[in-house]
Amino acid sequence: MVTLELVMSETYSTVYKLVSVQTDGAAWPQPLISGLYLRKDAWDCRYLPDKVSIYMDTCGKTGKLSNGTVPDIGLGRSSFGPSLSLDLAGDAEYSDHIKYLSLQESRPRQPIVNGAYFLKNWFSGEVPPHVISIRLWSSKQLSAPEGLLALPE
Repeated sequence: MVTLELVMSETYSTVYKLVSVQTDGAAWPQPLISGLYLRKDAWDCRYLPDKVSIYMDTCGKTGKLSNGTVPDIGLGRSSFGPSLSLDLAGDAEYSDHIKYLSLQESRPRQPIVNGAYFLKNWFSGEVPPHVISIRLWSSKQLSAPEGLLALPE
């Protein structure tokens, strides 16, 4: 499994555009995920996801993604905060990126992730898998509402 940091790049009327902080390390660095378009109606927490865990192994020497793994996927909360587990299916292949869409849909029958652009050379042999399992999550702890105190037992 690989976990990347995400930052919000832009916000649109129906989606947030998240981008990975980690890059390919080239002379003109490109983010490993150049855009992950998360539907606003699918994420109902005040903190946006700032991490994405990708359920794939990595090659030891190169650090590139290879061989998908099958996680124990479920929707809900991680031990850190809110999370959302999704399966992404390949939708389009470009010269240097592959576009994925989530198989899970939100209310108006749209993919929850309506485009996740992975850098193609990040995959071992530049052969991206057809389906990737991911977990979007927030590392920010949710605190109790103001005025509530935890009383000692």
